[in-house]
Amino acid sequence: MSTKTVASLGSKVLIISALTVLVVSGLAAPVHGRPEQPSADSAWRLTGLVYVGTAPFQLLVAPGIEYTRVYHRDRNPLWDRAHIKGRASVLATPTSPGAQLDLEWMPLLPVILRARYSLMVFTGIPLGVGPGMPFDSASEPFDADTLNARQGEEETAVVQRATLSLTLRARLWRIFVTNELELAGWYVPGDSNRFYYEMYYDSMVARGKLDGTLANKSMLLFRVWKGAGAAQLLVGAVNDYSLALRADIDRDRVGGIVVLTPSDKLLGVDRPTIMLASGATLLHRHRKDEFWAQLAITLGWDLS
Repeated sequence: MSTKTVASLGSKVLIISALTVLVVSGLAAPVHGRPEQPSADSAWRLTGLVYVGTAPFQLLVAPGIEYTRVYHRDRNPLWDRAHIKGRASVLATPTSPGAQLDLEWMPLLPVILRARYSLMVFTGIPLGVGPGMPFDSASEPFDADTLNARQGEEETAVVQRATLSLTLRARLWRIFVTNELELAGWYVPGDSNRFYYEMYYDSMVARGKLDGTLANKSMLLFRVWKGAGAAQLLVGAVNDYSLALRADIDRDRVGGIVVLTPSDKLLGVDRPTIMLASGATLLHRHRKDEFWAQLAITLGWDLS
């Protein structure tokens, strides 16, 4: 990993950390009045995710079930409503279906820690989009034309991915800033001298040995509209960076983002949210200056 990469990621985390400290300083001020009796609430809900992306093309439907336990400590918003959340999901996609477990802990309002384990299968279906495509070297081209020309060479493989992430959040008036630093570990059995293409980070992962990806995602959002409950409209900017550790392939993207939660409940769905982001790729071996877009729809149905 280059010194420039470390410095870039470090500067982003330091900026968000500084903003977080400023906001926390205000939140942590003494709260007058008698504190509430500590308590906790638990809730189960069904969840759903529909995701479509371009550059590279991705299609995913992920139904799941989620458990949340919220802790009411006192009136201080810094640590009141801290929570632990767990979710089990099915990953339905033609190229790499599987199952996923997520664990989330928010000990303080500005800090979220997440752990994720995904077990997937490269199906080997000859679609010409890449997952399961073998390469003898990480230096070989994997642009869209090459992947399409090699259609039919896809292989079947079991893929394991474990992810740890730290999210720092800050808010000032209607402005929201978040930074998520993520480390993903991969293991794909097979010849240790070869690589597979993977589209999650649009990169390559080593076979037969542990591999990793370092990623960082920053967002600056402005709340344009606030309705009842969770209803709101956010607009802003996003920066998404990733680095494949063994293949030494990095990607840097910037763009605009819109996040809409139209209502607390809409047509029987609790807190539906639509996220649309698009922009340009600043750095990538094959996609520099290429347009990218993402559409994600998250759904939920409260069971308790």
